[in-house]
Amino acid sequence: MCLISQEGPALKSKAARAGLTGSKMAKRVESVEKFEFKAIGENHNLGLADELNKVDEKLKATEALLESKNLEIKKTNDEKRAALAAQFAAEATFRRVHAAQKDDEMPPIEAIITPLEAELKLARMELAKLQDDNRALD
Repeated sequence: MCLISQEGPALKSKAARAGLTGSKMAKRVESVEKFEFKAIGENHNLGLADELNKVDEKLKATEALLESKNLEIKKTNDEKRAALAAQFAAEATFRRVHAAQKDDEMPPIEAIITPLEAELKLARMELAKLQDDNRALD
């Protein structure tokens, strides 16, 4: 236990310099001399350490959550960039096809597709006839 009374003369000189004299100085110095400092025990420090550990754990959990959110944002941004790149590539391809269709040397796409569709229709009809014949033989 540490008492301020050990520093009594120093306090009296400070009080004197502050303009306190006589009985006023004696009263104030006496009230300060009665004040006691109590040592903070180790039990008090344990409470602070526990609180510090709790706050530290919350901080680590928050940092981990923040890191996972940052990774999610990065992944989403990467996916967005990839989707935009694919969109730009598709648009460029579409422009090239469209430009090629306008070219005088190349026939319109319908002129190429129509005969192929007709040939495909004939092949399907022939396949259906062959399947009917197969069922009839069974």
